[in-house]
Amino acid sequence: MNVINKYLISTRSYLSTGILFILLTSSSIAYSQTKTLDLKFSFFCFTIIFQNFCFAYLLNSYLEYFIYGSETTKRELDSTLFRHISKKQLRDFIKFPLICNGILLMVTFKWKGSDAFFTILILDLLQILGVCLYTPLKYYALGHIIFSLVHYINIWIFYYANTKSLPIDLSFTSPNPFIYYSFYFLPVILQSIHANYHRDIEIDKKHGVVTIAIILGKNFSLYYYYLLYIGGLLYLVFLMLKFNNLFFLLPFATIPLMNNMYSRVKNGDYNLLNVQTTKTHFFSLFLFSIAILLVGKK
Repeated sequence: MNVINKYLISTRSYLSTGILFILLTSSSIAYSQTKTLDLKFSFFCFTIIFQNFCFAYLLNSYLEYFIYGSETTKRELDSTLFRHISKKQLRDFIKFPLICNGILLMVTFKWKGSDAFFTILILDLLQILGVCLYTPLKYYALGHIIFSLVHYINIWIFYYANTKSLPIDLSFTSPNPFIYYSFYFLPVILQSIHANYHRDIEIDKKHGVVTIAIILGKNFSLYYYYLLYIGGLLYLVFLMLKFNNLFFLLPFATIPLMNNMYSRVKNGDYNLLNVQTTKTHFFSLFLFSIAILLVGKK
């Protein structure tokens, strides 16, 4: 196995495809409100975000093995991750996304100027800070909150990449529609993360991790999982009433998919719960993006 394949496996790079759907939705918001798009810079920013998530998964593996890991954790990582790479390679791999990040930021400065550089730098550093806090906070039932915020920053990065402005109204009298639209991401992201936690309840218990799923227990964890989805639907109803447009109900088309998944999990089938939940939300974000474009400027 060559070094590139080892790097892609150890960084779980396949999970980063979901960022493209955030890019789609953020670009839809930007275009509907400003009629401007900068897809070249948006995809360039995707590479910066991709490096941050590579760093996140590498750092998580490193901390869980060398600092927080129990003997159970180490045995499982030895038989999965370290079957593909050595412990020394893991340490070396951690440096790579940070170096790439620095190079990409320098390119940003040369290409887009100082304003874009400092804006992306601040958002980038906030994301890296969240990544560094994720693993320690996992042991205090706060991991899902910090990782949701890490994902939420993606929306701001992509909006800025397209518009070269941040949707901040200091008067707070009439918030930019971006603010309203972006809040829909929170239940979507939280449910996707919780799908992992619910699936891994028994494993996390053995490792000493304290997730919200463990605190709630299997039954209430499943109710919470579905409650996050219902919360997202209720927020879509709020958007429909706020902006007086039925198109915001398009993501309701995912209800049959979620009901089917809920029934399977309730019957004890946790197989690929996280993957299926994420795929369902890819569809919901696609429909949400269409709704935003159909609604137009607000």
